[in-house]
Amino acid sequence: MTRTRESRRLAAFVLVAGLSVAALMAGLYFVAIPLAPVISEYYFSQQVVVYQIYRLPLLIHIAGGGVALTAGSFNLVTTLTGRRRPAHKTVGQIYVAAVLTSAVAGTVMAFQAYGGIHPWGQFVVTSGFLTLAVLWFGTAILALHAIAVRKDSEAHRFWMIVNFSLTFAAVTIRIENAMLLASGLFESLYPLLGWVSWVPNLLVGIALAKRQPIRTQLEPNKTRTSTPPHHSWI
Repeated sequence: MTRTRESRRLAAFVLVAGLSVAALMAGLYFVAIPLAPVISEYYFSQQVVVYQIYRLPLLIHIAGGGVALTAGSFNLVTTLTGRRRPAHKTVGQIYVAAVLTSAVAGTVMAFQAYGGIHPWGQFVVTSGFLTLAVLWFGTAILALHAIAVRKDSEAHRFWMIVNFSLTFAAVTIRIENAMLLASGLFESLYPLLGWVSWVPNLLVGIALAKRQPIRTQLEPNKTRTSTPPHHSWI
């Protein structure tokens, strides 16, 4: 019962946080800034010129990330609570498509990330976000391969949870960003967010993915086998 309650609380947090950030970014980039371009001079003013030059990959990255965050939040809730909805597969397909699209655009934007004021900043932030994009893309492919080719629902569940932990970096980076702004350390420490925004998420995601589902309502007519799921990288 305690584990069920914890999972429901985590699911509620993920859903609220994910939808909130998705709505915030959609409103900012697709409504507020187009209607009032002057806003861009105050929101991440250091990157205004870069965002203008790389507007297309930026918007693709933001749009794909927003869709992935929204779709993934809904499907993770069903995964954590063990209650699968009829639209789970369709929402999952939308999620994977959004992740793959956003990850490709994110690879382009990783090289344009803000490097801060230190000489090492550009390398740290670029390598961090580039690693995130590669892992985000790769784990989505592993999740898709597990269910579409191997028909391994447990491995699929594992990789989807791990993948969504990377998607959730869209939430954690904004929390960390706000903390840096409030502390006056934004320009000095922002490059570290290239790693800090997703590595803790990944560790938590792996820990959650290794836990057995609370109950097997995904396939109520089937009995669980004693064979542990296979989570190799191949």
